[in-house]
Parts: sequence; C-alpha cells; structure tokens
Amino acid sequence: MKNEIHFYEHNKIEVLFSHSSHTFPVHSHDAYCIGIVQDGNIAFTIAGKKKAMNPGELFVIPSDYPVKIVTTSEYRYITICFKGRWKTELLKLQLKDYYAAADLCEFENACLKFAENDSLESAKFLVKTVKSMIKPIVQTRREAVEMSEQRKIAREICEYIQEHVNEAYRVDEIAEAIHLSKYYLERLFKREMGITPHQYYTQAKIREAKKKLYSSEKAVNIAADLGFSDQSHLSHSFYKLMGITPKDYEDNYHAR
Repeated sequence: MKNEIHFYEHNKIEVLFSHSSHTFPVHSHDAYCIGIVQDGNIAFTIAGKKKAMNPGELFVIPSDYPVKIVTTSEYRYITICFKGRWKTELLKLQLKDYYAAADLCEFENACLKFAENDSLESAKFLVKTVKSMIKPIVQTRREAVEMSEQRKIAREICEYIQEHVNEAYRVDEIAEAIHLSKYYLERLFKREMGITPHQYYTQAKIREAKKKLYSSEKAVNIAADLGFSDQSHLSHSFYKLMGITPKDYEDNYHAR
C-alpha cells in the first residue's frame, strides 16, 4: 500500500495521522513524541524496550531516544510531536516506562480538535490531555533525575551534529570538538543513543529537509544544500525514515 501521513502543525506542536505498512529502522526525533495505535498490530522498541502494540495503547518517545517500528501488516496511528516549551516541559517528567493503555476516543478527539483549530487553547488542551494519559508511567517522585555524564556527552554530540548538519560528516572533527577520541565517541554514542553518530547525522539531515519543505524549497536544491549526492539520494533516505517521499510529505503537510 502507499503510506498516507497527514501533518498538522501550529503553536510548536505537530500532529501526524498515519495509515501505513512501513517498517521504520532505528531512528530518533528532536521532538518529544507521544502517540497511540488506532488499528493493526505493530512492534515498538523504544530505548531497547520492546512491546507489541495493540489498538488503544499509548507510546512515549522522549527526544533523541532511539525507536524502531516493525510490522508485517497495515496499521494506523496518531503521533504528537511536542517542540519548544512543550518539549522542555515534558522532558521534566521522569518516566518509568514508555507504554500505557489509554482512551483511544479521548486521544483522537483531542488531536482532531487541534487539527481543526489553530488556537493556543487547542494546543494547551492537547498537552493537558496527553499529560493525564501518561500519568500511569510517570514516576511519583518528581525530582529531576541527574543525567549521567555519558548521557550529557551524547546530547552534546547531538547538538554539535545539529549545528553542523549542512556540512560533510567527519567524525574526527566531532571528536576534536567534544575532546574525545573518535573510537570512544562512537562507542559511547551507540551505547547511549542506540544508533551511530553517522546514522544520527543522516536523521538530522532529514529533519532539516523537512523544515526546508515547510518553506516550499525545491527538493533538488534541498539535496544540494544538505550534501546528498542527488535528489534521488535525498528521496531514498527520506522515505526510509518517514515512510513517504518528500513530495508526498509536502502535499500532506498543513501548517498554520
């Protein structure tokens, strides 16, 4: 089947309605993502924790955490990507799990209200709704957990890659900037993030390509700006991570 994904964004929140049969390789998001399976059976692996998901089950993917999605059939799901202040607010929550049972109708209705209404009130209502749904998997103890030194370094590497996404990938330069040997850097990053620095670099390029598509830039120019060998290389990499082509993404994106 042809994957169908419709995107709605305003007030630093993006909602994706997806009908797909695509298997997504290990990847990560710069947003804080919360979603629900509407129909079908798929297997999620978030930060190494695997679960077979059924309709009405919720998943939470904190920013930069590795996720993999595997299926052998068609499925439908909704994902909310929180950015900006919403992402900062949600990152303060301490999770004890990445999965929870949830009210499918309540989640769908909140997302539809958001898609139909571009007000700040609809954004706040959506945040309130999902916060209440993930309460069962939030630790009762609210103190912020001290990030491990290795995790801090991994995030520093992520930030460096994001800031140099238009440049060619050179692990030696990253290692020099972070003051680590490239071998230790690669081992640490893979252990903490579940993917290699080069895989994260490719994902960062796709994120940047999405932003450029928002601005209606031509794919051929995006490919050149981001260092892809050609437009076909961009399309192949984009489809592998997103499940749709850059053209389909642009056609199905609704921002206000």
